[in-house]
Amino acid sequence: MSVVFALLGWQVIPALIPDAMALGLGPRVLPVATSYTISLLSLIGFLLSVKGIGRDAKLITSQTRPVLILLLVTTIGVVISSIAGLSVGTFFIILTLTYLLNERRVLVCLSLALVSALIVYAAVPQ
Repeated sequence: MSVVFALLGWQVIPALIPDAMALGLGPRVLPVATSYTISLLSLIGFLLSVKGIGRDAKLITSQTRPVLILLLVTTIGVVISSIAGLSVGTFFIILTLTYLLNERRVLVCLSLALVSALIVYAAVPQ
């Protein structure tokens, strides 16, 4: 995995994102830095697993379960956004996440989701 992200940052991203002459950071700095960071962290994780450190650690615990659920809901919302539109995806994400974050008043969840979807619909050109 480390090699894949290193190649991504070294070859693929610079080939796909043109370099811009502007003030500040160029458009390819953040993607390249992210791919190199992921590459370094996966290499460190591999080396630690070879040494046997953290071998008995569980992936899904009571602390990581809420984070994984929120990540899953966000991923489903992105898929819905790409299929049905950004407003529908926004409605789903806001509605589901407000409920998962212990807002049990259904009217509040629905109104937040509806207002957010309407703002996205008005702000984003169709």
